[in-house]
Amino acid sequence: MRQKFFFLWVLLVGCSLVQAQNRVTGVVKSQADGLPLPGVSVAVKGSSVGTTTNNNGQYTINAQSSNTLVFSYIGFLPQEVAVGNRQQISINLLADERMLQEVQVVAFGEQRKRDVTGSIASLKAADIRANTAASPDVALQGRAAGVQITQAGGTPGGVVRINVRGVASINSNAQPLIVIDGQPVNGSAFGPGGIAMNPLSEINPDDIESMEVLKDASASILFGSRAANGVILITTKKGSKGKPKFDLSYQQGVNSATNRVDFIDNGADYFNILKRAAANNVRAGLAPQSTNLNMNCIKIQEKSQILFCCCPIMVKIFVIFDHC
Repeated sequence: MRQKFFFLWVLLVGCSLVQAQNRVTGVVKSQADGLPLPGVSVAVKGSSVGTTTNNNGQYTINAQSSNTLVFSYIGFLPQEVAVGNRQQISINLLADERMLQEVQVVAFGEQRKRDVTGSIASLKAADIRANTAASPDVALQGRAAGVQITQAGGTPGGVVRINVRGVASINSNAQPLIVIDGQPVNGSAFGPGGIAMNPLSEINPDDIESMEVLKDASASILFGSRAANGVILITTKKGSKGKPKFDLSYQQGVNSATNRVDFIDNGADYFNILKRAAANNVRAGLAPQSTNLNMNCIKIQEKSQILFCCCPIMVKIFVIFDHC
C-alpha cells in the first residue's frame, strides 16, 4: 500500500515539473525592416539559462511561466517579455539610434557608427578619465578588444609595447602606427642618458577627446604599409563656444616590483661564482681552448674595498687553481 502511494506521489510531482517548464519558441525580427536577426541573445532573467537565435531569427528555450525573457543584440535596445502561459513569443527589436548616431574617426575622416564596416575599437574621453593612467596608450588596456598593452618597466614615461590582434612577428617591430590629429608620431624616443621613453607620455590624457584603434585592412587605405600592425588614431580636444572652464586633477601612485632579484653585493661571492662556472663548464666537456683562462681576479682588502686586476687562472679538469 505504501509503495502505491509513493509511486503516485512521484507521478504527481513529475507532472507538476513538466507543467512548470514551458518550451518557448519564437522569432526575433528588426522593427525597421522586418528582417530576422541572427545571433540575438535570449536569456531567462536572473538565471544562467540562455540561447541565441539561428540564421532565421528563430530560438527555442525552456522557461517557467513566472520567468521573464531578456532579448539583447548589439545596436538594438534590449527588451524584456514575461513568459506567462505562452509557448510562442515573437518580438521586434528597436534599433538603438543613439549608439548608431555616434561619430567615429576612421582613416579617411569621420563616419557615423552605423556606416562603419571595418573593425574599430573606440574609447571616449569619459572612458579615459575613468582609468587612472600615466599615458593615453595605457588607458586602452582592457578596454579595446584584441589590443594588448605591456609596460616594459616601472619607470615613469617608460616604453609601452602595444600589440593589435596578437604578436605578428618575433624579431621585427610589431608596434602599431600612432596618429595624433592627422600627424604620425615616431614610436621610439629617447630621454636623458639614452633611456628609451614613451612619446605618448608627454600628452595629458585629459586633453584627448577620443581614441580609435583601426584593426583591419581599412587602416592601410591612407597609411599604406605603415598600418600593417594597426593604427591608433588620437583626437585631442578643441576649443568650444561658451564661458572659459578650468579643470584641475591630481593623481599619484606607486609601482613596486613583483619579483626582487638578490644581487651580488661583494667581490668574494662574485669570484666564487666565476670559479664555479668554470668548473661546471669543464665537467660538462666545455673546456676552453687554452688551459690558461684570463679572468678578472678580485682582491679584497680591508673595509670591503674591491680592486680588479687581470690575472691568469689555471683551468684543469675538475680542479681550478687560482693565482693572484
